[in-house]
Amino acid sequence: MKLRKEAARAALIIGFVTSGVAAQTPDTQALPTLAQEKGGESSEKAEETPSPGGEAEGTLGDDQQATEEASVAVPAVVCGLDKFEGMAQSDARAAAAMICQGLRKYGELVEVHDGGLPPAAEGYRVRAYQLGQRMLLELSYEKPVGTVKTSVRVEFQSVEDLVEESERMVSALKEGKPIENSQRQVEPAAPPAEKEPGVLMYAGIIGFVTVGDITGSAGGADLGLSIPVSKFSFTPHARLAFGEASLGGLGLDLRYYVTRSDNAFFVGAGMGAIGLGVSDAGGSASGGGPAGSMLVGFEFNRRARSRVGLNLRADFPAFPMRVGFDEMGSRESTYVVPLGFNLYLTL
Repeated sequence: MKLRKEAARAALIIGFVTSGVAAQTPDTQALPTLAQEKGGESSEKAEETPSPGGEAEGTLGDDQQATEEASVAVPAVVCGLDKFEGMAQSDARAAAAMICQGLRKYGELVEVHDGGLPPAAEGYRVRAYQLGQRMLLELSYEKPVGTVKTSVRVEFQSVEDLVEESERMVSALKEGKPIENSQRQVEPAAPPAEKEPGVLMYAGIIGFVTVGDITGSAGGADLGLSIPVSKFSFTPHARLAFGEASLGGLGLDLRYYVTRSDNAFFVGAGMGAIGLGVSDAGGSASGGGPAGSMLVGFEFNRRARSRVGLNLRADFPAFPMRVGFDEMGSRESTYVVPLGFNLYLTL
């Protein structure tokens, strides 16, 4: 019994010693060798440290890329609209586009921008303004952009002049001549026509002779109104004359003035009613009724209220003149035409 206990104790001691030795012995497969550690450090240093040739190639590539980016970011010559005030945006942009296009005709390879100019070696800046009916375009040449070397400006009245004014600005700037010398030749505007003075009253003297079987002459007065309408004039009037013949009547004439000048010829026609009597050595005749008339004349100083005019007139009665009874007791008739003149003054 005692022998069994001693054997069990010996076996227990041997097992404990064996397990302790195994715990203290390192695993050769899990731990790297010293050579392997040094080799790993060398490879890491080789990856971290570029070769001299590789470093030079990388620096040269970065410089080339930076140069290309700089050449793209900073154009040589730029052109565009900087700002506009009062003028419609579409009109201002159109003016800037036409100016930039005009610069290209002079060989300028401009890069067009809208809303300001980027940094560049040279630039053409366009500004547009409008105040009421007046429009102003300004073109400045800057070298570099931000430093103005020269500028030109033009004023005009209508958007329709943008094309011509843009060409004038470009030619003045590129050819180095004053903007006044590049202006188009404009015909002087005709002075505005003076306003017609309105309704005028006139008074004149008349004289006439009758042409027909019975002749006679008479003198008298003519009173009327002149109502101008453009190149026409309506003239209601009344006439009264006495002598070898007599005439009285009311009528309305329409006159047409050949020109609008201060002194002008006119032609006209009229309608009215007249009473006419005439007597000579061969007898007498009288009659009355409607009559037409034709006239031609000349008027001086038409732009003033006080005018002087002269016209010649022929009346054409629409009735025959009664001459009394013949041997058979029948009433005879004849026809006469009054031809006369009228010298008048408007008041």
